[in-house]
Amino acid sequence: MGACLLSFASACAQPPEREQQAVDAAMQAGKESDTDTEIAIFSLSDLKNEDVYQMADVPWHSSSADVGVLLESEGEKERESCELQEVEISELGMQMTAYAEFQNGDLIGLSFVKTEKNPDEREKYCKQAAEAITELFGEAAETTGDEYGDNILWRAQDEKQKTFLKLANEYVKEEIQISIGTENEASFTEELIISLSDLKDGNYFRYKQIPWYISEEDTQELIDIELEKRSEMGEIENYEADCSAKLLETGTGVTLGFQFVKESLQMVAVSAEVSDSAQKEQIYQQLVQLLRRMYGEPEQNLDNDIGEGYLWKDESGGEKTILEIMNYKDSDRMDIAVGVVPEDYRR
Repeated sequence: MGACLLSFASACAQPPEREQQAVDAAMQAGKESDTDTEIAIFSLSDLKNEDVYQMADVPWHSSSADVGVLLESEGEKERESCELQEVEISELGMQMTAYAEFQNGDLIGLSFVKTEKNPDEREKYCKQAAEAITELFGEAAETTGDEYGDNILWRAQDEKQKTFLKLANEYVKEEIQISIGTENEASFTEELIISLSDLKDGNYFRYKQIPWYISEEDTQELIDIELEKRSEMGEIENYEADCSAKLLETGTGVTLGFQFVKESLQMVAVSAEVSDSAQKEQIYQQLVQLLRRMYGEPEQNLDNDIGEGYLWKDESGGEKTILEIMNYKDSDRMDIAVGVVPEDYRR
């Protein structure tokens, strides 16, 4: 996540007594940590403004300049998430880190994150948060859960925009997250969420049980997402899903690519670009650990001038299939790809 500068007071307009609380908390934090970092104190009620979820008087789609944020690579990335500062939520007595999310330089989301490795503590805090949010905003619109975490979603809208509030207990990332955002064109519910489990059928590798060797038209119909051609070289055509996507296990923005050889599907790749090299290495190691847990030790260690990675193989579905993860060396990119090995190339 890129570094940001933000006057958080503009996003958390505080009454005098709360300002004093913030000053007192900041002074106490300074005594404990010998830093001058100020902790903003606010209520969960500050996450809703009239009929929509919104932080105080900062409207959605405000420019980064309007809200006082300096993007690390403004104008270069479609989506960018930035760390703001430490905050404390009064109802929970819990300190969290605030982040802002921008799309093309416009504010589309705010989130508050706390790392908590103890699952019982995470569950306790999430239950407390869910009760407080329900008391403020009513019953949730949707509750979901799987092996990676639990999510509770609230929705609110006016005549101009739809918004959401989400409470998440992230098992893999060991985090509690409270997020608000807009569901307009870059809709939270319309964003494609991809999981590592989508790349397998048992131990047989493919994307969401989509058969290998089908056409681009059939693939597009099955995934119900428009595919856009990115490149063509001889009999090889590369397409990309025309939607925003995120990898569930890491929360990383990704693209979903499809490769067709002789007009038949033979590879699906999930690609991420992470400019921070330390963060990229951390995400890569996390994904390798998860893949090892799912499939055991890889059959092949890939290490060359291009990058490093691992390869798993399986033939349980009647075809020889592979899964490969690659962390490219002189690039911001990493890939997780599944593919089928045509009979002509099998050994």
